[in-house]
Amino acid sequence: MSNFTTFSPSGSSSKFQEFTSTGTFTPSAALLANGGFVNLILVGAGGGGGNNGYGGGGGGGGQVVLRMAKVTGAVTVTIGAGGATGSSIGATGGNSTFGSIVTAYGGNGGGGGSSSLGGQGGGLMPGYASSGLSSGLNTAEGATIGAVFGSAPSSSNFQGQQGMYSGGGAGAAATNANSRGGSCGVSGAIGGAYVSPNRAGGGASWGNGGNGNASASANTGGGGGSGGSGGSGYCLVQWWE
Repeated sequence: MSNFTTFSPSGSSSKFQEFTSTGTFTPSAALLANGGFVNLILVGAGGGGGNNGYGGGGGGGGQVVLRMAKVTGAVTVTIGAGGATGSSIGATGGNSTFGSIVTAYGGNGGGGGSSSLGGQGGGLMPGYASSGLSSGLNTAEGATIGAVFGSAPSSSNFQGQQGMYSGGGAGAAATNANSRGGSCGVSGAIGGAYVSPNRAGGGASWGNGGNGNASASANTGGGGGSGGSGGSGYCLVQWWE
């Protein structure tokens, strides 16, 4: 814990600022005097769910980035907009950025149709094979991931998948016609539930994914359920002075 004492001098106090929309982080003189180090939670926006009137896959959750950064002056914070649902494939969620220092990538949109694939989670390698665009898990594997990451497995063979490079909990899936849930990551958030017929849940991120036919909540980075939009991104800046 030596780093903790290094960046939290005796007599200093913890400060934080949340960004739920795009704005500017202006460091105080005390922060800059202490070296300008901040801790960041930065969340990309979720992808929109697919929707062509017959169902669709859930959108992928936005990437969650936890890291320390150094600032030397004012920094523009951009909060990504959630991807809209589409008549076929849902739109990709917007990236969230902390200046040019850190980027959290938005989740990809889900496919349209009653046997559609879930959107990939956001990240540096969003096309990785463990994302929601790969083939579905079987029931036993889905139950295992559900137990670990907090989602209730369905009886379908097409559970939402653990996305290695995405943010969040467990992507749920439709039991009907193999519509996959959006991919997920490894936080305590929960993927959206399927809604019959053919409406998959969105992958989770910093917050839960949207249920089938529903949008994810703002500033969660969650993927939209099929027919719903993704949640917008989020940023938390914490420092000592």
